[in-house]
This record gives sequence, structure tokens and C-alpha cells, in this order.
Amino acid sequence: MSQAALWAVMRAYGIPDVDLLVSLYEHSTVRMAPNDPQCATITFDTGVAQGSAVSPLLFLVFLNALLGLITDRGRKLHVSHGLKCGVKVRKKGTTQDTGQTEQVGEFNLIGFVDDLSLFTQTLGGAQALLEAIQEFELWSGLKVNRKKTCAMVIEQQGLGQCQTDETLIYMGQEVAFLAPSVACRYLGVWGTPTGDMSATKTRIFKKT
Repeated sequence: MSQAALWAVMRAYGIPDVDLLVSLYEHSTVRMAPNDPQCATITFDTGVAQGSAVSPLLFLVFLNALLGLITDRGRKLHVSHGLKCGVKVRKKGTTQDTGQTEQVGEFNLIGFVDDLSLFTQTLGGAQALLEAIQEFELWSGLKVNRKKTCAMVIEQQGLGQCQTDETLIYMGQEVAFLAPSVACRYLGVWGTPTGDMSATKTRIFKKT
């Protein structure tokens, strides 16, 4: 990611002392052989300092800008998960139901550090969110790992085979669709578009 983009995000959020961080990064250099005068001095204008206690926080602040962009784009276009579910509300201090249901809030993404999942009702909505991410990548230099990027079509049981002839495009290339029987890994858990988690159990048994 571009450091200039990071500073712009932090200033937009009103975070103080950005100029101090800019000064520290501008005067930070690296030499492969520090005591060799013939060794080139390297400066960086991308990424955050490796090993710095502040770096994870800086990255999360930066990534939060992307999450905010996707959320805002989804709200404007009415793109969300579309789930109709909720949690029954119980009387305080008892197990008795009140007859009311607290609905799941509308959202279109889940982010965990540098992993991101999009949730949409339609492929058109998914394409709109991908275009928002593409805009952010072109502006910030934060690269999406396309080898780890795939799409899963999930349908209600008995209403389809989780397949589609439509395509999703990112940076001019088609996004791979996961076949209904193929498991993919997300945050250490393996599952298929049909909800089959047996691949996770199989891998755990092999390691134990």
C-alpha cells in the first residue's frame, strides 16, 4: 500500500500527529550491509515498518477505510446479505421468550485482519462491491491476492445447484467460481458452497 494513501486516510479520520509518523518514515532507510560504504541505501514509500509495534494498528486503520467504502457503496445500492433470520429475545434473567425477534443487521462484508468476505443477494451486487475494491486498489496500491479470490453461489436447499453462467470481473479478469462440491479454506476452516464442512474434519483427523 502507498504510504501517501495511508497518511491521507489518517488525516481524513482526524488522527493526530500524522506529521510525526510521516517524518519518521521519510527518514527511515535500510542497507543490506550497514557497514559497507558501497552498499546502496534503500528508502520505502510503500507498506509499514516491519517489527514496529505501531504497524498493525496503522494497517488496520488503513483497511478500515476500505471496509467503510464497501459498506457505504452497499448502502447506496441496497446491497447486503439478504438473510431473513434473527434471535429470539428472552425476558431479562429468565429463559422465557418475549415473543419478539431481534433481526440480523444489514451488512455486506466481514473483515478479519487482511481477509475479506463479501455477501450479496445478487451477482450484480457483488460486481458493484468488487468495483469499489478495484477503485481502492488503484488509488492506494493495496493489492488483492487474486489467486486466493473466488466466488461462492449459495442457494436455499432444494432450490438450485449453486451454479451460475454469469461472471464476475476484477481488474479485467474473471473471478473463479467455486464448484458446489469443492471446499475452500477461510480462516482455517474448510467448507463448500452447500455448507459441507466435512473437509475440515478430514484434515483435522489427518493431523491428529
